[in-house]
Amino acid sequence: MKAKSQACGGAFAYCFTKSFPMGRSSSKQTVQFWLLLVASILLSAMVISLFLHVMKVMIYLLLVLLLAPMIYLTLKNSLPQFRGSDTKLKSRN
Repeated sequence: MKAKSQACGGAFAYCFTKSFPMGRSSSKQTVQFWLLLVASILLSAMVISLFLHVMKVMIYLLLVLLLAPMIYLTLKNSLPQFRGSDTKLKSRN
């Protein structure tokens, strides 16, 4: 085995030829390789898409939670109907 791997140019070449033998089965392995590649790309795209949708929802919720108190205080101070008698300063007499 050592003589064959050295003759092929090292252990990598020997392992590579053992993994991908030439002949009729190489076309089957090529088809399997391309199918696995396409499946992995599609699954990666789906995971990234799902991640982006989740991030969009999280940013939306964060902005709503940050802006709600500011809008509440602005409306409370600008609309006279929501002001109570205790919100006005009382004068000293």
